Amino acid sequence: KINKVYQETLHRPAPFVSFVICGMQSSGKSTVMERFLNAPLNIVQEGTGTRCPLDTTCIHDRSLTEPRCELGGEELDPSKAGDSLTTEQVFAAITAHNKELGEQDKFSTKPLTLVYRASNVQNMRFVDTPGIIANQG
Repeated sequence: KINKVYQETLHRPAPFVSFVICGMQSSGKSTVMERFLNAPLNIVQEGTGTRCPLDTTCIHDRSLTEPRCELGGEELDPSKAGDSLTTEQVFAAITAHNKELGEQDKFSTKPLTLVYRASNVQNMRFVDTPGIIANQG
């Protein structure tokens, strides 16, 4: 209802709630975010999957019948970036990027940025971070 008041009555974009998702490795951080979006968009696996932050802005757009995605990032292969991608293309690009970082045995502080427009989301922002790994010894 808040989004409707802002958009239809005040003719302004609705406010955004921001969530930074932190936790231990393999604790379900990416899965929580995907539940809000109703779509698999980030790599989900046992062990280390997310190797760079995924900064996702959700925008409610009731005119859309299918989600529309914009994906970018300083370290993202330019051939995988775009402003009119499907959720399948985004999932493939994010998975490939994280797997490439994994093959190099590294993490990155440079985020991938995703704008996710859909009729079934509220205006909100998520930052999905790589998991915390406990050092032994």
